[in-house]
Order: sequence, then structure tokens, then C-alpha cells
Amino acid sequence: MSLHALLARLLRGAVAVSALVLLVAGTFYLVQHGQEPADFSSFQPVSPELRTPAAIVAAVGRGDAAALAQCGLLLVMVTPLVRESTAAGWFLRRRDLLFAGIGALIAGVLLLSLLLAR
Repeated sequence: MSLHALLARLLRGAVAVSALVLLVAGTFYLVQHGQEPADFSSFQPVSPELRTPAAIVAAVGRGDAAALAQCGLLLVMVTPLVRESTAAGWFLRRRDLLFAGIGALIAGVLLLSLLLAR
């Protein structure tokens, strides 16, 4: 399979899974909070328990719809990292060290940006 076909499948799958998770999360959120009045008079930041991946996964286990939405967004954010890691592995298997190194460097920068984000 060519690299383009592999990455196209990977990206289509990742976006489809993320969209499905977000659709389910939106439905659950409306079931849980659909009758509450919306208050747009002041900005409400995301709660502290939904700011780290471990806390998000724990909250999803408790059935928190907002946490499931955060999980869907994390899947979208991780997609480029998976893409670059896959491309780097593909090039490495073909012994193209230059492109494997460039892909690994880009994947490292993406991983660092996810880990250091506030």
C-alpha cells in the first residue's frame, strides 16, 4: 500500500471516529443538560477536572457528557501526531532515514505541543 493511501485511510478513520464520539457526546449532553437555560452573560471556562487526559478519561467513565466531548476533541488533536508517526515509520521501514527523521522531528514537536499546552 502506498504512503498516500495509508495516510488517507488513517485520516479518514480518525476523523470519522472523532466525529462519532463528538456526535454521541453532543447527544448525551443534550439529554443531561438540554432543559437548563443557557447563560451567555459571562464566559465559563472548562472545569479543572476536564483539563488533563487522565482526568478526562476518568470523567468519561463516570458518564460525563462534557468529558466525552473533550475526549472527541483530544482525538482530533492527536490525529496529526499519529499521521506523522505513521509516515516516519513508513519511511524508516524503507530505510529512508532523511524523511524518517523529518517525520519523527515533526511528530516530536506535535507531541511536545500537546504535552506542554495549558
